Amino acid sequence: LCRGNGTGRPGGVTLQNGWNILASFGLSPSLLLGGDRTRLVFDPIVAVLFWLGVVIALRNGKHPIYPLLLVWWSVALLPFLFSVQNNIWVFDLMRRGVNAQPVSFIFPALTLLTGARWLWTRRHPFLRLTTLLGATGVVLFSGMQSFTFYATWIKSPAGQRLFSAQGIELARWLTEHSDPQTAYLLPVRPHTSPTTRPELFSVRTYYEGQATIAYPALEEATLRVLLEQLVHHHLWVKVLLPEHGELDPKGLLDFLLEQYGTQMGEEWAYGFAVRTYRLRPATEAQAFNATHLTLDIEFGERLQLVDCLVTQPRLPAGQPLWVRAVWMIREPTDEDYGSQLALVDSNGYTVTRTDRMLLDNDFFRTTAHWPPGKSAAAYYRLAVPAETPPGTYHLRIVAYNANGERLAPARGGQADLALPLTEVEILPAPLPGVTEAPDARYAMATAVTSSLYLVGAEVSSTHARPGDRLQVTLTWQARATMNEDFYLSLGVIRQGTGNVYGLTSPRPLVSPRYPTSLWRPGETLRVHYPFLLPANLESDEYVLGLRLFTSSAQRVISELALQRLNVEARPHRFTVPSVDQPTQLRFGESIRLLGYDHPIVRVAEREIFVRLYWQTSAPIEDSYIVFLHLVDSANAIVAQIDTLPGNGDAPTTGWVVGEVIADTLRMPLPATLSAGRYRLVLGMYHSVSGIRLPIYGPSRIGDSFVLEEIDIYGLESGEHIQ
Repeated sequence: LCRGNGTGRPGGVTLQNGWNILASFGLSPSLLLGGDRTRLVFDPIVAVLFWLGVVIALRNGKHPIYPLLLVWWSVALLPFLFSVQNNIWVFDLMRRGVNAQPVSFIFPALTLLTGARWLWTRRHPFLRLTTLLGATGVVLFSGMQSFTFYATWIKSPAGQRLFSAQGIELARWLTEHSDPQTAYLLPVRPHTSPTTRPELFSVRTYYEGQATIAYPALEEATLRVLLEQLVHHHLWVKVLLPEHGELDPKGLLDFLLEQYGTQMGEEWAYGFAVRTYRLRPATEAQAFNATHLTLDIEFGERLQLVDCLVTQPRLPAGQPLWVRAVWMIREPTDEDYGSQLALVDSNGYTVTRTDRMLLDNDFFRTTAHWPPGKSAAAYYRLAVPAETPPGTYHLRIVAYNANGERLAPARGGQADLALPLTEVEILPAPLPGVTEAPDARYAMATAVTSSLYLVGAEVSSTHARPGDRLQVTLTWQARATMNEDFYLSLGVIRQGTGNVYGLTSPRPLVSPRYPTSLWRPGETLRVHYPFLLPANLESDEYVLGLRLFTSSAQRVISELALQRLNVEARPHRFTVPSVDQPTQLRFGESIRLLGYDHPIVRVAEREIFVRLYWQTSAPIEDSYIVFLHLVDSANAIVAQIDTLPGNGDAPTTGWVVGEVIADTLRMPLPATLSAGRYRLVLGMYHSVSGIRLPIYGPSRIGDSFVLEEIDIYGLESGEHIQ
């Protein structure tokens, strides 16, 4: 209020705005006589009636309704009064003081009503006729003035100066590019009027094309009803999105439009991205084969996944997979939660994934602002590459907090806390298709046969340890029809000796359901192959290669070197040391716990130290995680550690038959742990599925084993306890 207006007078801007308000309502004789519609709210006659209505309200101040009208009008104009001065009074006034519009029209009506009542009570026919004619004349005159303003003067250069220049140019562009079979959509956020955005207000005023134009709110029900109407009468939909600012952070527009049409392209026009969609026929657009999943699964303590909709559980490669998931907050939280959806193949490799922050449907607020019981939809677009091989894939979802920490699902989760949702079948991509070229670092053009080329080869790592599982990604291309079904094997060859290790069993290039004899000329497929480095490899240089042969005669037709590997093996020990507590426990079929040293509580470090001794009687192809729980008398877990053996340096896939693995575990103790008696519980689970290994002694024990009971005291005093 104390800012100057450039002349040094405190409050000058506020005083100037106050005069502008009074002048725009006709209190300035020069404006009133000049009839400048850029600055007048009403035409001259209605302006006089307005101020007479104000006087009538002041004279009748004893009736509460009249002071209420005056206060309403004054308070509603405060945003304009305290804003930066703007010379375009009327439009700036109506935008900032929009709540003053209803009461502004009440005052002229009050004058007419008061005058008509006074004349009518005189019971003179002439006065009554004058009353009717006068009121009718005022309405007609004001109507003609409004028509002249909006239909004629507003289209003049002087009128156009009141509007957004960008919006006017956009309106002209829309008019020039319109046709009856096109519908333009200029969406707005929920609970928002298009008139509050200057460029859209300009488009509403100046657009004169033949195409349908709509300003839908970003609400799923509203947009779906609109699209269902458009597909019956239109061939094209063009969506205009502002260049600056994210209008649709939830991805709702793409979610719906790709169900009802196909995106044909994108262009730019006066600060807007214009996306063009070709609508499908009405019956086809509404007949997508969706799978609905009712879940009600909790993630953590406050987040719940209510249900899920997979729009196309069967779709060709190259098309996006759309999923809608509905989330709910069960209890108040100050966390902003996000989610990730991934499409995973049978070997656990991620084909495509996408992340979404969870936002509400009304104001796109994060979960920290959701009340308990609030639910909202999240829309996920999974771009399935055109070179994805046909087959069955698994759809998984993950929830996490703002720090990226994953929330454990209440049931059905994998070891990585991903929740399996459903299976998705990927069909062959249509030909001709646009496929993504392999990374230039891994691109190649090797003719395996006259019809089959290897155009890309990538290995997840060039430095590895025995027992590491490598991801080998090969990109194949059919140059002609193949009459045979080809199989491949992977293996490593030691440099210098030529010895082959870990040669895998023959497998189809894709799957038995899609042999190479079904591949089409021009088809490109990118396939992920897992390869487990044998546990008995020694440190040296190796070459990863493939062997290709026919299925009929098992005839080798090609051998190719793919990648050089540097393998670093850890030392192996086969002597069983003396242990504090020998055991005869078996985990699964081949893993044995030979024994362990008694746990040590290290108070200064606030940890429990345990050393375990493992051994395997057979090669292990799966990686298992060791867990150690500290459990209280109520059977509640108060501390835990989950780790790969050897602190990650000795995964079970790298164990050599007969060797002894000394596995040291250090379990941190929480600061709130109280003194008392606890149990240490040991077990193993699969690193991907999370399924625990059964434990056997003389008979089956279960899927966990009480290693030892310990007493914990002295945490407060720092006393060392063993």
